[in-house]
Amino acid sequence: MHQYSQLSLAVHRVAIVSLILLVTLGGQLTAQSENSSSPLQVSAGVAGVAKLGHWVPVQFDVPPELANVANKFRVTVLDGDDTPNSMVGPLVETGDGSFQGLMQFGRTYGDATFELLDADGKSVVDVRTTIRKKNNEFMELIPSTGRLLACIEPSTEKDAPSFASQFGIALLGGMTDDDRIVSMGSPTELPQKAMAYESCETLILLANDDSWIRKIPTNSIRAIEAWVRNGGHLVIAAAPDQGSLFQDDGILQWFAPGKVAGEVAAGSSRRIEEFCSSKEPYLGPDDSMRLLKINDVEGRTVLQEGGTPLIIRSPRGLGEVTFVTFDPTEKQFLNWSASKRFAQSLMKLRIGEEGTQASSDTRKRSAVRHSGYEDLVGQMKVPLERFTSLRFIPFALIAALIALYILCIGVGDWFLVGRVFKKHELTWLTFPLIAAAFCAIAWYAAAASRPSTIQINQVELIDIDSESGHVRTTAWANLYSPAGQTVDLRFGVEDIASDHDLKQETSRITWLGLPGDGLGGMLNRANPGLYRTGYRQQFSPASDDSTGMSLDMRGVELQVSSTRPLFAQWNGKFEGRAESRLEESRIESRLQLSSRLKGTFTNPFDFPLRDCKLFHNDLVYIIRGTLPPGDVVDIRSDTTEKTVRSFLTRRTRRADDKNKSQSVAWDSRDVNLNRIMHMMMFYHGSGGQNYTGLTNAYHDFVEMTPNVSMERAILVGQLNDRVSTIEIDGNGADGLYDSSLTLVRVLLPVEVENSKRKR
Repeated sequence: MHQYSQLSLAVHRVAIVSLILLVTLGGQLTAQSENSSSPLQVSAGVAGVAKLGHWVPVQFDVPPELANVANKFRVTVLDGDDTPNSMVGPLVETGDGSFQGLMQFGRTYGDATFELLDADGKSVVDVRTTIRKKNNEFMELIPSTGRLLACIEPSTEKDAPSFASQFGIALLGGMTDDDRIVSMGSPTELPQKAMAYESCETLILLANDDSWIRKIPTNSIRAIEAWVRNGGHLVIAAAPDQGSLFQDDGILQWFAPGKVAGEVAAGSSRRIEEFCSSKEPYLGPDDSMRLLKINDVEGRTVLQEGGTPLIIRSPRGLGEVTFVTFDPTEKQFLNWSASKRFAQSLMKLRIGEEGTQASSDTRKRSAVRHSGYEDLVGQMKVPLERFTSLRFIPFALIAALIALYILCIGVGDWFLVGRVFKKHELTWLTFPLIAAAFCAIAWYAAAASRPSTIQINQVELIDIDSESGHVRTTAWANLYSPAGQTVDLRFGVEDIASDHDLKQETSRITWLGLPGDGLGGMLNRANPGLYRTGYRQQFSPASDDSTGMSLDMRGVELQVSSTRPLFAQWNGKFEGRAESRLEESRIESRLQLSSRLKGTFTNPFDFPLRDCKLFHNDLVYIIRGTLPPGDVVDIRSDTTEKTVRSFLTRRTRRADDKNKSQSVAWDSRDVNLNRIMHMMMFYHGSGGQNYTGLTNAYHDFVEMTPNVSMERAILVGQLNDRVSTIEIDGNGADGLYDSSLTLVRVLLPVEVENSKRKR
């Protein structure tokens, strides 16, 4: 009878708990269904495609009755560390009742909330949904290492294929499941903030419709300019009759690679056919092609026909514009069997054969899956997680203390109270004393093994374009906290920066995710299920540039003995002067065209540079010793020359055979930050994934191999002091740095000497 009553009581308890859960879940489902009928419509990503760990635009279609009320947005999703992250910032009006904001996804699961806020920060309307890797109603998620190429082109007629769909696979050099090419056909669809384009590997702009181009908002054009200046790659295909777009006061004048002088006809297509190795002629005997005529070319003319440029590569700040002087959407070109091969060869110009990803098997193969990462950013995070003041307690010591504790409270305590004191009742005193003693030992060991204050490891890369003065500073950091606390984080420059002619305009700091599906990776769906307090990322527009945005982190919870990886950037101006008298001497032989640098350049800073190298084309000039402030370097007398590949792969002559050399294999366990950074900076120069077994796709903007082939030389050096710092709760963190590495790259102009025929 007693057993029955106990069973009955258990059944009643289960029923009550089930009823409570049903009511609670029912209420949640009702709330979600009510939100699903929200008048607010949301879409995210570049043309509906969002890349993990990258900033993407989010578009709100606002009802007319709310258009004058809402002026801010708030988006809450999980970051790369499974922590709820609310991004708050001002709305940007795009027209037709649409507004834009910025966001980034950190995981392929979790809840997402999109809200519009009034001037007081109160929510006026919201939409709630669940994030999925696939089949999201408002966007498609792709991995952080996937390639995204966006075409800006006029909307085609019904059933007519877009340029993106016609040439997508050719432009990407072969696609995998992680790659996407999208088309943006509405002027109001274009983001108006430069950060929103950062997930794009390349932008392609078709300038073949004057009336459509002029509908693009001015802020969208300025945002593309800022994105290119900060390291983006833009391809422009210009119709010959659209020259006014690139002339003085034209909407696209900034992108012009020279002076536009109307159009010209070419009666031969031999150079185009050679460019893409086509046996089928493009033009017939009586045909001709129209070209946009460019005079006083700025940059490198890659392809020309009869003295008229066909393809021009021009540097713009830290980025590049590839300019095509004919319209690839004309039927004559589309009907040519080698048109797709031409598009593929066009994209190979920037990164060469080594940079192409030929097949999905090559992309998916990873030599270091066992290490938990597939990208160089993952390898860079390993040394950033090592703190000199943080010591791990060996497991053998822990096991020994546990065994000793068991012996002390068992046999030891019995012997002490029974044989020594001969009073067993004293165990009520000896037992808590022994327990307290071992607790004190554990507390002391834990305190001695870790620092008492926050510690920071940081690697910093300062990129400077000497001609425009544009500065992009990037920092990867890891913050260790010994105690639980909540902090505000901001990224700024040290006082030393202003002394060295560096001026900050915008800055941002955010979380740093791990690419891939390894432990802690953004594609890993193993949610630890820990409760984490959310934090906020606050946007603020730049005072002097409407396309720039600053970003800080507020209310970030740091758990006990935890680390938080961070990614930060600031943009600004270099107000100093870099003197360069470098000249490229080209020698054309019967077999190949070779080039060498000659001339001088000056250290543009008032501080010394260590471990300096000058990269140009496929050569690196290693500078002997430390470069003092303002010192002049003569290439021929002060440097040692090596090929870029030999330098990056550490190729040396074999001891057993003086006529052969051997490279040092890339070690995925290498924690030398200097070497890892050099590989990220000139990834394709080493052979890329074929050499490292890793991708360099997550933060591929660091790669500058393409710039060294456009009348540019890149000076790389190491600084003794940091230029940037992480501010915690408004205070500088100078005394909290455990280690830091600061590298600087300066892009120097190179004059091209007339080619000389070597007989």
